[in-house]
Amino acid sequence: MVWEFTAELDAALRAAISGHKNLVYQCVPAWWATFPLFRQLPAPAVDGSPTVLLVPDQAGADASEVELRPVLPVHAVHGAPRATRLLEVGAVQALAVTPDALLRLVSQSGVDLASVPRLVLAWPEQHAVVGQSSQLDTILAEAIHAQRIVVTADVSSLGDLLERHARRAPVQRVGDRSGTPVQNVSYAITAHHRLVTSIRDALEILDPATAFVWDPLPGRDLGGHIRDPWVSVGATIDAAPVQLTVAADLPSAEALARLAEKSEEVLVLVRPAQLSYLQQMTERLRAFRVPAVTDGARDRTHRFREDVRQRIHDAGEHATLDADLMVLAPLFDEFDPAVVAAAIARGATTTSDVAAPPTDLPAWVRIRVSGGARDRIRTGDLVGALLNAVGVGKKQVGRIEILDGFSLIEVAAEAAPEARSGLDGLVVRGKTLSARFDRR
Repeated sequence: MVWEFTAELDAALRAAISGHKNLVYQCVPAWWATFPLFRQLPAPAVDGSPTVLLVPDQAGADASEVELRPVLPVHAVHGAPRATRLLEVGAVQALAVTPDALLRLVSQSGVDLASVPRLVLAWPEQHAVVGQSSQLDTILAEAIHAQRIVVTADVSSLGDLLERHARRAPVQRVGDRSGTPVQNVSYAITAHHRLVTSIRDALEILDPATAFVWDPLPGRDLGGHIRDPWVSVGATIDAAPVQLTVAADLPSAEALARLAEKSEEVLVLVRPAQLSYLQQMTERLRAFRVPAVTDGARDRTHRFREDVRQRIHDAGEHATLDADLMVLAPLFDEFDPAVVAAAIARGATTTSDVAAPPTDLPAWVRIRVSGGARDRIRTGDLVGALLNAVGVGKKQVGRIEILDGFSLIEVAAEAAPEARSGLDGLVVRGKTLSARFDRR
């Protein structure tokens, strides 16, 4: 057994809940991590005003409706008319709603903020990223009798807000991002309703001999959707190591580290708003790429691709792209993120850029070889092996990434079969390499 979430609330928070006082709960930006908190909340009166969960985007509202089901019945607001009707007949005990949608409900007399008993402000640092701070201030100022429960991934970033709206509230921290960054981690952006499909795609593309699907939510029964004798599913992983772990939600730093100990690779499925948190827990975080989609994008010019790559590098190691990701989140619910990126690229590139792409620029195929930094293998060793031992041309060798236990080599498509077969079994610095096409 590697990990199971068993956090308990401390005495100060339990006292705040029972006394209808404000409180702050710091955890991973994922609904599973709030279970210890919501389990302690008293059930709202069926004929009273609902508990309100203020979420930064619609994706967060939809996820809360599904993922909080074991501990809190939530209705995700998609439109004011239906939510108003449900409230009128007392069919809703808790609302998950964005600030803009809540203010529309208030304007249509669907919700009286002064009578809201409890207001859960979910990850206000994400609200600030997308420019919702003024709406939050308006709502909190009018919800004068509401118990304020602030759920955050970083208390230190909320000094001003807590001083105004939850002064001297007790704080409980569950989990910590500190520690050694985890390596060999990839991510894919997905929506909750595409979760099973995303897991199946990952297993099909990576085709591991053994795999584990980490699922922190009880009752979701992912195992019932993924019937494979080589794949196990659960909140804990057996002692035996596996080739691949797919995390169905954002893990805590502790959980991610322990999953990485038992896996050659870890793929984390995240929503856009969770990505920056994952970046802070990992080193050399990589995007998971689906060949069927990204191969079509290879028709784009090399110059445009390099420009995008440079923008990412210019943003720094911890790129603050949260606002852009959350703006695009509704599109990620409908389309593969790579398709969204391709559409943006088409719109951002001038006609002259794409009308006549250079014909001498090859499409690149990535090859994974078993030797890496721990084998003292360097970039020059692999370049020399390709040019001298295999016979690949210099212009047919692209980017080479040396990782701890393996390396990734980009080779022009026409030379890829020769390069893979030539590298497979080749001895470099005393290490006999194995080589295969990397399908990410």
